[in-house]
Amino acid sequence: MQDVLILLSSMFQREESTIKLILNCLYDIGANNLINQKFRYGTINKLLKWISKTSKPAFRMIAWQWFKKNCPQLIADWLHTQIEFKPPQPTPLPSPRVEVIKDINSLPPMTQDQIYEVNHEVTQLRSQVKLLRGILVGLATVLTASFMWAGYIIEH
Repeated sequence: MQDVLILLSSMFQREESTIKLILNCLYDIGANNLINQKFRYGTINKLLKWISKTSKPAFRMIAWQWFKKNCPQLIADWLHTQIEFKPPQPTPLPSPRVEVIKDINSLPPMTQDQIYEVNHEVTQLRSQVKLLRGILVGLATVLTASFMWAGYIIEH
């Protein structure tokens, strides 16, 4: 398997540009799908898509380093699992069914004070989520700008 690992590493060095193009395509598709899935609103959606486009050079650099370091070993390990013979595993026995019966009528009804506390807690949690979302967008913007600045400094 060591020979396979060496062959994979040398192939990745020879095909660096192809692998970088594949990583770029995966980043574009994955970032757009994730943003569209999580943020359907126009302003945040457009802002995050712009951030994903501007952070692409940083992703490219980090992804290529990770790919060179980890993928030959991961692929060699996967190939090894495909060619090794495994002993047959015994069939598992079916587990006995356990039925849990809950009596919903035995729960006491909530008082007005408890309802108010629950509603107040939900309101506080929603405001915390909004605050954290804003902090996340701000940090992503700062991080993207710092990566762009670092890339600019490295180029010049």
